Amino acid sequence: MDCTQFDDFAELFAAGALNGAARAEAEAHLAACPACHARAEAARAGIAALEAALAPHRAAEGFTARAMSRVRAAAPREAEQTGPEPLRSRLFRYAALAAAAALFVAAGYGFIQRSRTAWVEAGTVAVLGPGARTLQPNTPLAAGDLLATPADSAATLALAGGRLRVALAPGSVARVTDPRTGTALQLLRGEMSCRGSDGENTPMVASPLANVAAGPGLISLAVTPQATARSASPGAAPFEGVVTLAAHDGGARVVVPGRNTGPVPLDRGQVLTLSSDPRRSFSVPVPLERVRQSLESERRGLMARHADLQLHWQAIAAGLRGGTMAEPGQLVRYAGDVQDALGQTGALHAELERRLQLLDRWQAEGRSNLRLVVQPGAPRR
Repeated sequence: MDCTQFDDFAELFAAGALNGAARAEAEAHLAACPACHARAEAARAGIAALEAALAPHRAAEGFTARAMSRVRAAAPREAEQTGPEPLRSRLFRYAALAAAAALFVAAGYGFIQRSRTAWVEAGTVAVLGPGARTLQPNTPLAAGDLLATPADSAATLALAGGRLRVALAPGSVARVTDPRTGTALQLLRGEMSCRGSDGENTPMVASPLANVAAGPGLISLAVTPQATARSASPGAAPFEGVVTLAAHDGGARVVVPGRNTGPVPLDRGQVLTLSSDPRRSFSVPVPLERVRQSLESERRGLMARHADLQLHWQAIAAGLRGGTMAEPGQLVRYAGDVQDALGQTGALHAELERRLQLLDRWQAEGRSNLRLVVQPGAPRR
């Protein structure tokens, strides 16, 4: 059983409704998959919450048996008084009962779906606005929740059924959105890091200026409003400030509203900075990964050339030692040319190695050294 298959059976597994073979496969998969284990725990929590919510409304013991006995006793008398029920009436009654049952099941499933679609994994977050409260780990989240992390602590969220993990930095504000709209979270202020699953159905993370589709690689996103806009409520006015996206150990796609040429590819090690100031167009990321590939290709060609020159040098040395060459003077000049070429290829190889090490350093030290210099415009007076 893989992650996709378990996702279809998570509620059945949590409810203990799987048979022996299927349950054994699920348990074996959970033992090796932390993400699905968390998914199962969330499903158990959702079912427990549903049970607790329905408990006050359960019928008293024996109510079902008594009600059914009364229905059976009344059915013959009703048939004698009214005659056979028309077919259309029976069909309508059965359809109404089926619709009522489906509505009840959908309501229960919707409760479970809500509890497992998004939840707090670690840390503490506060829900702002009406009904403000503090959420602890394993607390479900709902679309529309406006979340804020304390100034001194971070929090981790699981979104889209666990297909998207988000770490909110201290002092950040974000809004949970319905993943069916294509996005699962909108960062309004602060910083966050996210990592998606391998599937193409992982929803995007939104920001005021761009949306990013995260894959299995780590992506960071920072939203920095202008100083004059910090006191305003998030989303209350058009955003003014800077949004910065960085790809650390994987790639992503960035969708910029109003850009007609398609998504911006964000490769490993790249940083993209967007400004709300219309006079500052967004800066295309430095293509570090493509630069690396070009340097490595050049290094491979240089090493092949160096190896070929070494073979020539060995042949020349053997000829000089054996005295088999007809023109020793010409051979000596050729040996000097080969030796010069070897020195040049060695120097070029050292320079390529230095540049590759510099790329490694840039990528290891994070986006602070790679961030493009695009600052918010001066406050309007």
